[in-house]
Amino acid sequence: MVKILIDGVDKTKEIESCKPINNGYSIKYKNSDKKYNYSEKRVQIEGNSSWQNNLKYFKELASKISIIIKNYNVLEDRYKNLSNLNKDSILKFYLKGTLPPSNKQINHVRFPFGFNQSQKLATERALKKRLSVIEGPPGTGKTQTILNIIANLIMDGKTVAVVSNNNAAIQNVYDKLKKQNLDFLVAFLGKDKNNKKGENYGIP
Repeated sequence: MVKILIDGVDKTKEIESCKPINNGYSIKYKNSDKKYNYSEKRVQIEGNSSWQNNLKYFKELASKISIIIKNYNVLEDRYKNLSNLNKDSILKFYLKGTLPPSNKQINHVRFPFGFNQSQKLATERALKKRLSVIEGPPGTGKTQTILNIIANLIMDGKTVAVVSNNNAAIQNVYDKLKKQNLDFLVAFLGKDKNNKKGENYGIP
């Protein structure tokens, strides 16, 4: 049973439908043909469809199925401290089943590393959307797209973290920046050997 509260008042019996939208909910009452939009702060959903229950489900799943190293459950430990999520976090939107709002897109997208049509579209979408997935076989220009994304964000006054479970991928991005004499923008983080690597490259 799902209970819907608006401004703290139980309105479940009066509501015909309640659909999540960006930053809130669209609600249609039984006695009206009109739909009303409410901000997330005003609506509280209790029951099986709430994001809290979805998070609880993933926590339980992580405790049963995960990578265990020397009796240490990696995924369960990551979920353990998750409780009150930031309202703007990607994870909370995912658990609610809604799309996050678009970012303010950079007015003039630059392509200092060149592009083809698919790379241009991928770069523009990545700069606009809160979450993007860019995929393709080797040689299709994924790294080049990443470089264009980095360039636009830096020219817009932002910082960028490039992370991977594959050190070669990070090295590839660095090498291509270095080729354009832009390696001064890079600082290696993480393990001590990576930090020393950065020092060897003359990075402060």
